[in-house]
Amino acid sequence: MKKKDTLEDGFIPHVPNDTLLNFMAGSLHPFRHSQSLLTNLMNCSGVEIEAKEINLGILITPKVEGSVIARLDDAAIFASFHKSVEGKLKLKDVQLEDVRATLHIMRDLVFGWTPGKFEQAVLVLDSDLSVTNVKLLSAKDTEQHNAHDAYKFLTRECPDTIAVWLKPSSSIRFYAKGRLICHLMRLRDAGGWAARNLKKLADYIIRTEAARKSLDRDLSCLQDSRLIEEKILYPLIEISEEKQGASVYVFHHSDWDRLVAEGKKVQHRGHPIDGTLETIRHRELMSYLLQDGSVVIDGTGKLLHVGTYFDGKGGRKSIAMDMSKKYGASVFVSSQDGPIYYFSTNIPDADRHNRIELEESPQQNPYIRLDFFPTPDLTSAS
Repeated sequence: MKKKDTLEDGFIPHVPNDTLLNFMAGSLHPFRHSQSLLTNLMNCSGVEIEAKEINLGILITPKVEGSVIARLDDAAIFASFHKSVEGKLKLKDVQLEDVRATLHIMRDLVFGWTPGKFEQAVLVLDSDLSVTNVKLLSAKDTEQHNAHDAYKFLTRECPDTIAVWLKPSSSIRFYAKGRLICHLMRLRDAGGWAARNLKKLADYIIRTEAARKSLDRDLSCLQDSRLIEEKILYPLIEISEEKQGASVYVFHHSDWDRLVAEGKKVQHRGHPIDGTLETIRHRELMSYLLQDGSVVIDGTGKLLHVGTYFDGKGGRKSIAMDMSKKYGASVFVSSQDGPIYYFSTNIPDADRHNRIELEESPQQNPYIRLDFFPTPDLTSAS
C-alpha cells in the first residue's frame, strides 16, 4: 500500500493501519481503490458544517441506468455542484481539501430528522470512485421510513452496489446485498476507531456459544447469524452511535430460574414482555434498550423482562461479568463511550481481555471487546 493511502499510525490501539484498511477493504467488496475511499471517509467523519456533523450517503455502483437508483430525485444543486468539482473530485485520490469542500458545497442538503420522514443527500460514484451524480434519498422513492432500511433496500435491489452512510458521531456504515456488513466508528474512550464486520462477529459468537451444547446449556438464539446481526449487534451499534448505554442478557432457562429463586439478586423496574427476538420490531426493541436497566432474554430468544437490575457492585460491565461467571449468562454491553463488550465464560482464554494493571488473569475476565474485530490474534476467529 502506498504511504499516502494511510492515516497516521495508531488510530486503533495494537492494530496497524494497513491491517485495518486491508480488513475493511476486503470485507466490503473486491472493487479498486477501496483503501483510499476508507482513508477519505475517516478523514471526513465527524466534519461539521455550520455546527452540524455531516450526515450523507454514498452509493458506489457500476450502473445507474435501469436501476432503482435512477428513480431517486436528482439534487437541485447537481449542476452547480458538478461544475465546481468537475475533474477534481475522485475519492480514489487522497484529496482531503477537495472532499471537505464538496461536503461544504452540500451544506444545504444536510437534512435533519422529522417524524415519519427522512431526506438525505447521496453522492453517486462509479467503480472508479468518481462522482457521477447527487441524488436525494427519501421515503418517496424507496418506500422505506429510515435511511438504514433504505440502504438495505437499494443494495438488495442493486446487488453490485455498495452503500456508505457517513453519520454524525463519527460513524460510518457500509451496506451490501441488503445487509449492514461493516461499521467504523471513532471511539470516545481513547480516540481510536472501532472496526466491526457483522458477519464475522456473528460467526465468532456462534462458535463460542456452541460449546454450551455439550453442557446442556444451549442458547439456540445465539446460533442464528441473522438474529445476532439484526437483533443484538445492530441495535447496540445504533445505541453506541447515540452515545447511550445498554445491556442485553441471555440466560439458559435453568440458570435464570436459579437466579430468580435466590430472591434479591434481581429486581424488575420494568415489566415482563411478550414476544421473541424473531418477532419484535426494531423500534420496540430500541425503546426497551434505551430504558434504565437491562433487557433479559432466555436461550430460545424469548423476551423475559425489561428494566432489569441485578444485585452487585459496579456499573454495567462489572455486573455483566459477575452474572456471566456466576450464572452462565452471555451478555452484550454497549458503552456510552462507544465500545461494545461481549461476556461469556465460553470465550477462549487466549481471546479474553487481560487487565494487567489489576493483576487479573484472563480466567477472571470472561469478555472481549467487539470493536477491533476480527484481529489476527483472536484464536477462534477465522
